[in-house]
Amino acid sequence: MNPKLKKGLSISLVAFATLLVALVLVPFAFQGKIASIAKKQVNSMLNAEVNFDRANISLIRKFPAVSVKLESFSIKGQGEFSGDTLLASENVELVLNLKSLFSDTGYEIRKLEFDNPKVFAHVLPDGKANWDIMKEDTTQAPDTSATKFHLKLKSFEITNADILYLDEEGNMKAEIHKLNHTTNGDLTADSSLLNTSTSIETLSFWMDNVKYLSDANVEMKAAINANINKMVFAFSENSSRINAIPFSFSGWFQMLDEGYDMDLKLNASKVGFKEILSLVPAIYANSFEGMKAGGKVSLDGFVKGKMVGDYYPSFDLNLKVADGWFQYPNLPQSLRDMNIAARIQNPGKTLDETVVDIPVFMFVMAGNPFSASMHLATPMSDPDLKLAAVGKIDLGKIKDLYPLEQDTKLNGLLDMNLQLAGRMSYYDNNQYDKFKFAGNMNIRNMVAKMESLTQEVSISNASMSFNNRFVDLSDLQMKIGRNDLSAKGKLENFVAYALHDKILIGSLSMNSTYFNANDFIPKTEPSPAKKNEGDVKPAAGASKTTVFEIPKNINFSLLAKFNQLVYEKMNFTNASGTMTIADGELKFKEMGVDAFGGRLNLNGVYSTADIQKPTVNLNLSLDNVVFTEIFKQVETVQKLAPIFEKTTGKFNAKFNLNTLLDSNMSPVLSLLGADGSLSTSSIGVKNVPALTALASALKRSDLSNTTIKDLFVLFQIKDGKLYTKPFDVKLNDAKMNIGGSTRLDKTIDYAGKIQLPDRLKLGQLSTFNFKIGGTITKPKVQVDLAGTLKNVSDETKAKVEAEVSKKVDEAKTKALEEARLQKEKAMKAAQEEAARIREQARNAGDKLLAEAKTQGDNLVAKANNPIAKKAAELAAKKLLDEARKKAADLNAKAETEADKLIQKAGEKATIGK
Repeated sequence: MNPKLKKGLSISLVAFATLLVALVLVPFAFQGKIASIAKKQVNSMLNAEVNFDRANISLIRKFPAVSVKLESFSIKGQGEFSGDTLLASENVELVLNLKSLFSDTGYEIRKLEFDNPKVFAHVLPDGKANWDIMKEDTTQAPDTSATKFHLKLKSFEITNADILYLDEEGNMKAEIHKLNHTTNGDLTADSSLLNTSTSIETLSFWMDNVKYLSDANVEMKAAINANINKMVFAFSENSSRINAIPFSFSGWFQMLDEGYDMDLKLNASKVGFKEILSLVPAIYANSFEGMKAGGKVSLDGFVKGKMVGDYYPSFDLNLKVADGWFQYPNLPQSLRDMNIAARIQNPGKTLDETVVDIPVFMFVMAGNPFSASMHLATPMSDPDLKLAAVGKIDLGKIKDLYPLEQDTKLNGLLDMNLQLAGRMSYYDNNQYDKFKFAGNMNIRNMVAKMESLTQEVSISNASMSFNNRFVDLSDLQMKIGRNDLSAKGKLENFVAYALHDKILIGSLSMNSTYFNANDFIPKTEPSPAKKNEGDVKPAAGASKTTVFEIPKNINFSLLAKFNQLVYEKMNFTNASGTMTIADGELKFKEMGVDAFGGRLNLNGVYSTADIQKPTVNLNLSLDNVVFTEIFKQVETVQKLAPIFEKTTGKFNAKFNLNTLLDSNMSPVLSLLGADGSLSTSSIGVKNVPALTALASALKRSDLSNTTIKDLFVLFQIKDGKLYTKPFDVKLNDAKMNIGGSTRLDKTIDYAGKIQLPDRLKLGQLSTFNFKIGGTITKPKVQVDLAGTLKNVSDETKAKVEAEVSKKVDEAKTKALEEARLQKEKAMKAAQEEAARIREQARNAGDKLLAEAKTQGDNLVAKANNPIAKKAAELAAKKLLDEARKKAADLNAKAETEADKLIQKAGEKATIGK
C-alpha cells in the first residue's frame, strides 16, 4: 500500500474514532446541567409542577443536532387544579442546535416531539382553565435575557395522543383518541408557510349531555400562511375529512391577547348523501363501502367574528337533503324518500342567540312514512322548543334494509304521534296551560336481541299517553331475559326531566313473577381483588360488580310485588312492600319476603347520595329462618357467623344494621355495625370444632353433638367483630354460660363456665371455668382447673369454719338449756316457798279475824241492856278492825318475803352464769 495513502487512512480512522468517542461521551458532560436548568427554568415560568424522571441526551440520535429526551414528563396543576394532570407524556424530545451547547446565550430548540401524551384540558364552572399556567409579573417587564432555552422551532410533532376536554362552564366534553400531528416550517420567522397534518382515530363530542358526534374518524391536511408577529394564520391549500365527509376551509384565524378572531368558510361541494350517512356511527361502521346511496345534498357554513370570553362569533351551518335513499347489497329493501332541512345559526354575541331549526326530517321505511320536526331557540337561558313526531316504525323490517349482526333479533311495531311546544320556564313556574305536550306512543309485540343487550327484551304491550303535566303509563308488559315485569302509573315533570335534567316524579305499581336483580347491576371487566380487610375477593375471571347508582333526579313511589326475587345468592319469594326513590336513595317500607326458609321483614334505606360512599341502613326482623339456608345465601353470615353452617333448626332475630358498601355492592365488613337479638326454641349442633375441643377437654364426647333448647342471645357487630353477650345454654345435662367475639379473620375469643350434672358425684369439682381461642377451624380450649381447685379449697375452709361454729352454737345452746332448767327449778321452789309463806300469813290473819269475831260476839251476848249491848257492839267492831289490820300486816310481810325469795332464785339462775 502507498505509504501516504496508508498514513492518510490511519489519520482518518483515528479522527473518526475520536469523533465517535466524542459523540458518545460529550452528552454526559451536559446531561446533568441541562436537566437541572430545564426543570428550574420551566417551573419558574409556570404555575404548575413540571417534572420528568431523567434527561437522556444524545449526539447520535438526531446528528448533527443534539437530542434531549425528557422521560416520563408531566405537568400537574396547582391550587384549584391540584387534582389535574394537564399533560403526561412517555417522552418529550427536544432537538437543539449543537453550537448552542457551547454558547453563553442559551440553548436553541429546533424541534419538539411528544410521544404518547395524555392531555386533560379542564374548564371550571367559573371559566378558569387548567392550561392557563403561565406566570404573570405585573411589576416589571419579563427578563428574557436570563432564559436558557430559546424556541426556534422548525418542526413540532405529536404521536398517539389521547385528549379529554371537559368544559364545566359550557357543559361540553370532547374525547380524542390517538391523535397524530406534525407541523413543519419556520416558526421563528415573521412569516412562514406551515405544512400541517392531523389525524384522529376517534372523536366524540357532547354538549348539554347530548352526544353530537360519536367516534368520528378525522383527517386534516393544511398549508397555512402564518404571520407570527400578528399571530394570523390563513388557510392555503387544505383538505379535511370527518368519516366520509370531505371538506375544506378558506379564510383566516387570528390569536388575540384575550381570545380569537376569525373569518372561516366551509367548503363541502363534493358531499353526497352517502357521505352524510357516514356521520351515523351504526351505518359507517357496518359495510359502509359497499352501500349504495343517492339524493341531492347541499352543505355550507361559516364562522365570522371574535371569540373573547363569553362573546362568540356569528356562525351558520346549513344542510339540505332531497330524495335521499340508501340500500345495502344483498338486502331486499331500501330506505327511501329521505328529506332533511336543518340549519344552526347564530348572529354573534352569545350562545343563547343560537337557533336550531329542523323543519323537515322524513323518510319511508317498508311502506310506513315517518316525519319529525324541531325548532330550538334561546337554548342557554330559557329553551324554547317545538317538536313533533308522527309515524310508524316496523322493527321487524329493519333486517331487510340494514345488515344486522348475527343472532340479532328485532320485531314489533312502534306507533307514535307526539307534539311538544313551549318554554322551559313554563314548567319551572308551573304554567302548564302555556305548554303544549300531547300525544301517545304504543309498542306492540316488540322483541329485541343484540350484542349490546345482555338479555333478550320483549314488550308485548306498552301504552303511554302524554299531556302538559304527566305521562300516563296505562299498561306495560315486558320481559328481559327470564325477568318479567308489569307496571302502570303516572310520571310527572317528564319534559323538564328529559330536556333540562329536572326531577322526574312518578307513582307506579309493579308486579313480577320472577325478577333477578343481579341481571341489572352494572359489571366491569375482571380486576384484582382488593387487599383491604372485609373486601370480597371475586372468583377468578369473574366480572367485577360496580355500584348501582340511584339517580338523584328521580322521585318515585313504587308499590311492588314479586313472586320471586333474586339478589346475589339470595332467593326471596312472595316479596311485597313500598319503595321510594328520591335524592339518590332507595327506601324500603314494610317490605316482607319469604326467605331462608322463613319470613323476613325490613325497613331501611340504600343510599348513593355520595356515590363514593354508598351505604345501607336496615331494620330487619327474621322469623323461623333456617340456619343453614341463611349461611349458604348470605356471605356476611359466612364471614361473621360460620357456626351457622354446623347448626340445624330455625331461629328468630331482630336487629339494626348499617354499613358502607364496596365496589362489589358487598358490605365493608370492617365498618359494618349491627346490634340485635337471636332466639330459638330448639336447634342441633354437630361437629362444631370449638364444642368438640371443649368436649374433649372435659372428657365428655356427648357435648360435641347435641340439641340446644330455649336459646336467647344478644349480639353486636362492631369494628369487624361479632360480639355475643354472656348467655346461658344447656348441652345435654351440662349447663354452660358463655360470651365472646369472632373476628373477620376467623379468630375467636370466648370465655365461660360449665357445670356438669350432680349425678356424676363430682362434688365441688363439677363446675369449670374455660376459655376458647384460636380460630374457628382450629380452636384452642383452656379449662381453668387451678381456679376450680381454689374454689373447692375456699369452700372446704368455709365448711370447716361453719362446722366449728355449729359445735360452738350447740354447746352454747345446751348450756342455755341447762341454765333455763335450773332457773325454772329454782323459780319453782321459790314460788312454792312464797306460796307457803303467803298461805301461813293468810291462815294467821283468818285466825285473828275469827278470834276477834268470837270475842265480839261473846261481849254482845253478855250485855243485859241496850246501852251495854251498844257498848259491846262497838267493842266487838274494834276487835274485828284490829284483827283485820294485823291480818293485813301479816299478808304484806308474807308477800314481801315471797317476792324476795323469787327474786333471789331468779338472780342465782341467770343464763350464762
